[in-house]
Amino acid sequence: MGTNPSARGAPYKAPQPSTWRGRSEQILLNQVGCEARKIPAEGKVFFLDFYLYRASGVANIPVLVGGNSTGVDGLGPTNRIYLQSNLASVESRDQIEFTIGHELKHYVMGDNWKALAIIAVFLLAGFWLTDRLGRTAIRRFSRRWGFSTLSDPASLPLIVFMFTLLWLAILPFFNLFSRHIELEADRFGLELTHQNHAAAMIFVRDAQTSLAPDWGTFFLISQATHPSIRERIEFANSYKPWEQGALLVYGDVCKSE
Repeated sequence: MGTNPSARGAPYKAPQPSTWRGRSEQILLNQVGCEARKIPAEGKVFFLDFYLYRASGVANIPVLVGGNSTGVDGLGPTNRIYLQSNLASVESRDQIEFTIGHELKHYVMGDNWKALAIIAVFLLAGFWLTDRLGRTAIRRFSRRWGFSTLSDPASLPLIVFMFTLLWLAILPFFNLFSRHIELEADRFGLELTHQNHAAAMIFVRDAQTSLAPDWGTFFLISQATHPSIRERIEFANSYKPWEQGALLVYGDVCKSE
């Protein structure tokens, strides 16, 4: 945590040899619970190793620098954090601390596994409902449609149509879950770094360059996988439980050895 002196002095594990090309540029990152002394240039991999992960049974977190976005991809041994190649030029040191803290939540708390489980449940439910509703529709319209079973290739348009309708019905709930996960990642990043102002300024920049400050109703239901910029700015400015000595939501994870 930002208030934990031992976190600031936690070790950094030097980049391991790789076949990726590129030169490292010196960027100091601290108060992320690690002292990462380099963000390699695009295509390079470095590894984070500090008290948060050792306390959680996780160490040597792989971080790949490259591409146009920042996030966490993969499952199991392929799981890693991605930092966009120009991160050091678009964010200050404090902002980078929060950005990495946000992504650490997805990595440490296994958010990709949660998303996979929910998608699997939705798919299984969708297939089951498509089968049930499809059979019901065929019994009523089989003579008009010219097929009597879902195993008939002619039923493919019906299957696609019904599955699409079911997905559209489920999508608002999936987006709601995704927004919850992203807000919790913001919470985790703030609890880990205490970089409230830096986080808010990241979202202000997003509003100035690409994103609307708030979502319309249709976009919120059908596409919004993240909280709105307004919500994230308000949360970043107001969420400071450590100032009142309150318990942290992720205090059992963000702790020193």
